[in-house]
Amino acid sequence: MTNLPAKATPATPAILDEEFGLSLMEGEEVLLQGRPQAAPLQRYFMLTALLVMFFTLFGLLGLPLAYFIVRAYVKKHRYWLTNSRVVVTTGIIGFRARSIPLERVSDVAISCDWLEKLMGMRTVVVRDMTGEALSGANMRAFENPAVLQQKILDQVHRVNRREGKEQEALDEPGRPYRQIEGGQSSEMLELLRRIEANTRDT
Repeated sequence: MTNLPAKATPATPAILDEEFGLSLMEGEEVLLQGRPQAAPLQRYFMLTALLVMFFTLFGLLGLPLAYFIVRAYVKKHRYWLTNSRVVVTTGIIGFRARSIPLERVSDVAISCDWLEKLMGMRTVVVRDMTGEALSGANMRAFENPAVLQQKILDQVHRVNRREGKEQEALDEPGRPYRQIEGGQSSEMLELLRRIEANTRDT
C-alpha cells in the first residue's frame, strides 16, 4: 500500500497518478489503491501465451516478445477506489484508464478460471446495472481480493444510500418553498403555489 493523495479541493486539485496523468475531481478522495502481484500474473499470461503459440507457427520463438508484452501489461495494471468511482488502468505500449462511477455498479464478483486457480490468483470483476462485466474494469491478481470486493461494495452502498436520501428530500412535498423561504417574500411563495396548483389542474 502506498501513500494516498490528499483530498481534492477547488483550490488544490489533487493528482491521482502522475504517470497516467489522472486527476481527482472536486471533493474526491482516494480510499484505496494498488497494483497486481507481478509474479503470478506474469506466470498466468506467459502460460497462456505458451499454450497459444504451441498451436501457431511462431512456437517458442515468440516467447521473448510475449515476456516483454506481459511485463508491460503488469506494470500498467493499476486500480484506485475513491469515494465516487473505481479507476482501473491497463495497457502495453499506451494505456487505457477506465473510470466507473459507483452509482453504476450493481455487483462486484470474484472470478477464478482453471488457469488462475493453477497460478493461485483471483480476478475482481465489476458489473454494471445490466449485470454485464464492465470492459476494462477487471482487477487481476490483487492480494486479498475478498477485502477489495468488500471495500468496493461498502462504498457503493454508501453512495446509493446517500443518493436515496437526496432523492427523498427532493420528492418531499413543499420542499422547494422551504428552500427559498429565508430569502423570499410571502407574496412570492404564494405566487409559486398558485402556479403549481394551476399546472397540476391542467
